[in-house]
Amino acid sequence: MSGSAGGNRITRSSVDKTVEEYISKVLSKFPGFKGAKISGSYNTGTKNDFGDIDLIVNLTATDKKNIKVELAKYLSSLPDNIIVPFKSDKYKGKKYLNTGEIITILYPIEGQPDEYVQIDNIVSISDKEAEFKKEFLDYPAEIQGLLLGLSKVACLEEAPQSIFARMGIKNVPALEPNQEYEFNLFNSGLTL
Repeated sequence: MSGSAGGNRITRSSVDKTVEEYISKVLSKFPGFKGAKISGSYNTGTKNDFGDIDLIVNLTATDKKNIKVELAKYLSSLPDNIIVPFKSDKYKGKKYLNTGEIITILYPIEGQPDEYVQIDNIVSISDKEAEFKKEFLDYPAEIQGLLLGLSKVACLEEAPQSIFARMGIKNVPALEPNQEYEFNLFNSGLTL
């Protein structure tokens, strides 16, 4: 079993048709669905099989927290032969996990009876955010780590107020004793 959902590994040749079916049967019926793209090692590597599918799901919304709750509710309402209850010992019987910006589900692998793949739905609520996430997650892990480190080092080498002015960041709260500003680069964007 693979991943927190307890899915099977999926071959490269099965990924596209499984994702196409998932989009057609499930995501396209969710109000506000704009599109979905595969991201991660599937796009950049030469591996022949995968433990999960990373899918950037672009939704029309203004509040990510609420749209994630609605998406999770929708996914869990679908029959067990469409969104399959988890098989892993830790989460056995659950139909989704909602962590960070990801909703994880277990879905049947197209053309493989009784085999299921974990799909990590990485939620975005704008075209720009979806493109950023896809581009960032398509980098190998080493480059992702390098970018994260460089974003943090930049703040150590330059006065924060200069960085804020150049980036157009306004209304930054004053620091309290023993606090400092720090940027973090995540797949969702750069945060302060």
